[in-house]
Amino acid sequence: MADPAISVLLPSVRPGLLERAYASLEGAACDVSYEVVIVADFGPKDWPRCRWVVRDRRGSVDAVNRACQEARGEYWFLFNDESVLESVALEILYHEAVATPDQLLTPLHLPRYAFSYYGLPFPAFPFAHRDLFARLGGVLDPIYKAFYADPDLGMRAHAHGVPVVVAERAVIHHHNGQDDAKLQNMRRYFLADRVAFRERWDHLGEFRDC
Repeated sequence: MADPAISVLLPSVRPGLLERAYASLEGAACDVSYEVVIVADFGPKDWPRCRWVVRDRRGSVDAVNRACQEARGEYWFLFNDESVLESVALEILYHEAVATPDQLLTPLHLPRYAFSYYGLPFPAFPFAHRDLFARLGGVLDPIYKAFYADPDLGMRAHAHGVPVVVAERAVIHHHNGQDDAKLQNMRRYFLADRVAFRERWDHLGEFRDC
């Protein structure tokens, strides 16, 4: 079997929401081939196009990097179990990435939110060729355990002269709530990750949490 065009990297800590997120992918990919690499501490389920890695929780960054080890697609998209993609969103991201291979893409986030640090945008849901991620040092830096790895990817992109671009026609719905899973994550990892992030990037300007 040929490798898929897209690998969707999907760490999950919310079994009650995962199926909804997964179900949105088929319409979002449309005619583009894809696989879903799920890393979770539950499952597996017999879902089409899915490969599961079942393991204990070690933070979202560890889960994403484990998914990267399994990914066979030429292009990678970082997704999560709180989110839903609109129809054709993945196909739009894919064709834009093929046309502009030196950009780090992200879908249009609804509700709208200012994903930026030091006045520079970061991709909350990055999409790019796997070689571009490799050029930036990987999708998420394992120095972090959770949230600050996402803006760190954006800062690394800017440092390499790679623009972070919102694909306005590719829409993702993500309500950034504070459920038990997120609160536990923040208690365990947030402060240490913020220290590491600021030590690396405070030379860019004034730090403000977004």
